[in-house]
Amino acid sequence: MVIDMIVGALQRVLVFPVWGLAIEQVVRDTIVAAYERLCVEGFTSRLLPTVVAVRPGA
Repeated sequence: MVIDMIVGALQRVLVFPVWGLAIEQVVRDTIVAAYERLCVEGFTSRLLPTVVAVRPGA
C-alpha cells in the first residue's frame, strides 16, 4: 500500500504542473523509469484514472 501511495504521489508531481496546480519539479530519468516499472508491476491503486491523466512518459 505504501508503494502504491508513493507511485500516486509521484504521478501528481509529474501531472499537476501541466494542469497549473503546482510548480514543475526536476525528476531524474531514473526516477521516471522506476515509476514506470512500478506501474507495470501493478502498483497502481493510487493513480489518477487514465481518462483524467495519461502516464508521464507514455
